[in-house]
Amino acid sequence: MSLDQKSVRPLKVAVALLFGLLGADLSGAGEIGNRGPDQSLWSLSGSWQSDDGTSFSLTDLAGGPAVVAMFYTGCHVTCPVTVEAMAFVEHNLPPDLARRCRFVLVTLDPGGDTADELRAFRTEFVLSARWVLLRTSRRTTRVLAERLGIDFQVGLYRTSHTSSLAVVDASGRFVSIHSEVRPELRRLVAELVALDRATGSETTTNEHPHG
Repeated sequence: MSLDQKSVRPLKVAVALLFGLLGADLSGAGEIGNRGPDQSLWSLSGSWQSDDGTSFSLTDLAGGPAVVAMFYTGCHVTCPVTVEAMAFVEHNLPPDLARRCRFVLVTLDPGGDTADELRAFRTEFVLSARWVLLRTSRRTTRVLAERLGIDFQVGLYRTSHTSSLAVVDASGRFVSIHSEVRPELRRLVAELVALDRATGSETTTNEHPHG
């Protein structure tokens, strides 16, 4: 007998908490490859829709760092782990940096994940306003997955996929891509803090070049 939906949801959260928040170092940062530092993720073309049903522009994410991942709402194990990993990062950043950071989830299954499905997912996982849940065309979904190093295949009953977490700067340029399901989270937090400090130093230098 298969689990019904009410049974699956608590199971998803329990599994995510078990595997997503453990302290073991399971990761390494993936190679950016030909996704060079001069290519902004926010310049990716395509039509985007957020979980509130409105059109969305990736350029609205410019101005602050972000953690970007892909998922789909019907995923019972890997995606909840990814979400809980991102939530750990959110809750362990310095408060001022956490307010400026965005946590971006783009569905791998835009045909099945409507705006209503994305909004229900936000409610289920109690995601704050810092989180941006998006869907786009199948073509743009594929392009984004390639940039993040994610392989996926949408099937009749489930979507098989690999996972990664990307850290991007305020301009949308890649800083790192972590290709494990659950990277060493405190290192990811440290990356964002270091990025923020470096950005702050650059801003100060540009404002006071002879200081």
